Amino acid sequence: MSIAPFKSSGELIDYARLFLRHRVKAFRKDIRVCLTADKTGRHAYFPGLIACITFLDQLSGLYSGKLEGHNDAELTNYATKFLGTKYPPDLIALLYHMFRHKLAHLGHPYAVFDTATRPGKLPGPRRRITWTVYASRR
Repeated sequence: MSIAPFKSSGELIDYARLFLRHRVKAFRKDIRVCLTADKTGRHAYFPGLIACITFLDQLSGLYSGKLEGHNDAELTNYATKFLGTKYPPDLIALLYHMFRHKLAHLGHPYAVFDTATRPGKLPGPRRRITWTVYASRR
């Protein structure tokens, strides 16, 4: 593996730590903003959801060693290792195909997601799934 333009592995690791520290700081700021009510008491939950999915997608790509061409398999592997059993692989795949793909390409996911639109990608029988974004306790 080439580490260009870095002169040593240590320099690469120092940069990686700095890069991740800045990304985590920016992510936390974005989420804090999304969870803070405006003057009318509304929140920006949907942009917060987008930020979470985007950040997890980036982290899973970095962890897998490829930022282009990775998919829900890499995200599932990352989630299994770092998020534990709270997010089982079938749920990760569903979230990835319901939200990440649509957010990246269309700007807004469908209100009803038909798993048949992703043949061979999602486990289980055909389902139609609706969703909502709302506040809950942590």
